Amino acid sequence: YVGGTFSSAQAQGGSATDRSALAAFDLDTGALLTQWQADANGIVRALASSGNHLYVGGDFTRIGGVSQARLARLNLTTGNVDPGFEAKVNGSVRALATGGGAVFAGGGFTMSGGAAQRDLAKFDADTGAKISAYPAQTDGAVDSLALSPEGSRLTVDGDFDALAGVKRLGMGLVD
Repeated sequence: YVGGTFSSAQAQGGSATDRSALAAFDLDTGALLTQWQADANGIVRALASSGNHLYVGGDFTRIGGVSQARLARLNLTTGNVDPGFEAKVNGSVRALATGGGAVFAGGGFTMSGGAAQRDLAKFDADTGAKISAYPAQTDGAVDSLALSPEGSRLTVDGDFDALAGVKRLGMGLVD
């Protein structure tokens, strides 16, 4: 699965196929999966998979023909958008991480789930509901996230001076 700013995709030596910002390729052969199509109308900046789902973040307002802004959950096999996943942010999603039944989103936003939450938020992986008890936020954009293998610590990287209220210049860990 690849995201970006492209308008077509092709396997090596193949012909170009219309794809907008998101495409899927066979891992073994590199062939474009022509039956899998979930075009986005803006930049796709982040991808994360968990189980049979692909979480997609970026600057789009529509994906797979569905009105779903900036953060969506797709079926890995079909590319269909999950209408039951309704995570809401008011700005770009640049980074995603999944684990422990949650999706962590980082980017350049000031609201998530309808409430103030700057640049870093945690959502239920099935419904997209904001996990409001998650206090970590930054004072600047988040560019990358990595969850530890056991799922207990999240590495946050970006253009910020504070993370979860503690001075951390551009990088830090949160529980």
